[in-house]
Amino acid sequence: MPSSGFYEWKAPNGGAKQPYRIYREDDPTFAMAGLWDVWEGDDETISCVTILTMEPNDLMNSIHDRMPVVLPKDTESDWLAADPDTRKELCQPYPKDDLDAYEISTRVNNPGNDDSQVIEPLDHEQSGVGEFSA
Repeated sequence: MPSSGFYEWKAPNGGAKQPYRIYREDDPTFAMAGLWDVWEGDDETISCVTILTMEPNDLMNSIHDRMPVVLPKDTESDWLAADPDTRKELCQPYPKDDLDAYEISTRVNNPGNDDSQVIEPLDHEQSGVGEFSA
């Protein structure tokens, strides 16, 4: 599944969940391991997609207890052509350190908010901080 990032929510100390956007620093897109199938019923056909998840890598561990299977660039084609055993071997926590994360607004919680503001970093600027500097 091609992606420019994914979201996860962190609930610090049982408080309100804070959304994060996780992305690859060096490339605007990357691939996540997914499965696709078509379900055919008596009167309908439904295309089904799922993104595989697993235990988190070091970056994600501080945010959530799982993450998508992010495929390193050199294994994306392998995923598409591989047999089940090879795909299982590719399901590893993302090994590289080129992912990064930042807090975003809770606007992401509403699917009606379909605009670029959803992925803008959350502004934590505090007023009056300059008054305390020497």
